[in-house]
Amino acid sequence: PGCDTANIWNGFPGQPYTEDTDSHALPLDGARLPATVQDKELRGGFRYATLFLDGPGWVDVDGVSVDFTAAPKQRNLAAYKGRFLSSDNLLNKIWYAGAYTVQINTDAADTAKGWPYVKGEGDHADAPVPHADPSKDVIYDGGKRDRIIWQGDLAVQGPVAYLSTHDVDAVENSLSSLAAQQLP
Repeated sequence: PGCDTANIWNGFPGQPYTEDTDSHALPLDGARLPATVQDKELRGGFRYATLFLDGPGWVDVDGVSVDFTAAPKQRNLAAYKGRFLSSDNLLNKIWYAGAYTVQINTDAADTAKGWPYVKGEGDHADAPVPHADPSKDVIYDGGKRDRIIWQGDLAVQGPVAYLSTHDVDAVENSLSSLAAQQLP
């Protein structure tokens, strides 16, 4: 048994599960169930989790839960500073989608993906962001995959974070990390 949070494999009838380069399988020991996956084993955010068996058999799923940790320094994720409601429902959805996306991409500075990735090792999100203050959050390029700070993403996410949640610390910590990595 196991759990896979890969977003590109959903399975196809008649085809066995095979690991691909974007797979993030978390094998579970069937003799030691129920099981809890620890933070150090995770690679970051995901939208879907696929539960699977390695062979014939059955499984009862009594419950699945997720510890949602977006923007851990923000006490109330719904307390948007720059919120508004307009008469345009699409504009409202776009604004909230941007604010929520930045919150999902904001996480502790010690939850980056280790780099370089070593083939055969687990793809965990437990590395420190270089030159970032570990007591403050950072804004990653996304909740999964690279889990590093990219200036292109930050150019959009920074202003959204300022306006929607006034998360100045995460933006400044991210910028400080990028600045410290510049070549002379």
